Amino acid sequence: MKIELTDDFKYRMLDRYPQLKTAADAIFTIMGLTLEDIRSKKRYRDYVFARVIFAHLCEDVYPHYNLAAFMNHDHATVSYWIKVYKDMRGYDKSFDELYTTVEAEFNKNK
Repeated sequence: MKIELTDDFKYRMLDRYPQLKTAADAIFTIMGLTLEDIRSKKRYRDYVFARVIFAHLCEDVYPHYNLAAFMNHDHATVSYWIKVYKDMRGYDKSFDELYTTVEAEFNKNK
C-alpha cells in the first residue's frame, strides 16, 4: 500500500507523532542531515545510518506503512531497517557510537 506524500499527510503525521520531528531534529543536530536527506533515495553510508536510526526512534508509529510513506520509502524497507537495527548496533562500532549520540539528543528534546 503506497500512500502519496502530500503536505497535508506530512503535517497530519507531524501533529499525531511528535517524535518524528524530534528524531529529525536530533539527526540534523548530530549528523547534519535534513528530513529531505532521509527521504531521498541516496545510498551513502551516512544517509542509510540516518534512516535506520530514524526508523528505530520512530518505531512506535504504527502501522509502519505510515512511517514508510513519511520517509518516502517502501514499508518493507522500513520494516527491514527496524529489524537490522539490532544487528548494526551489535556489529558496527561507528553506528553504535552514532546511535548513542543521536539517541541522547533525541531524549534531551523529547
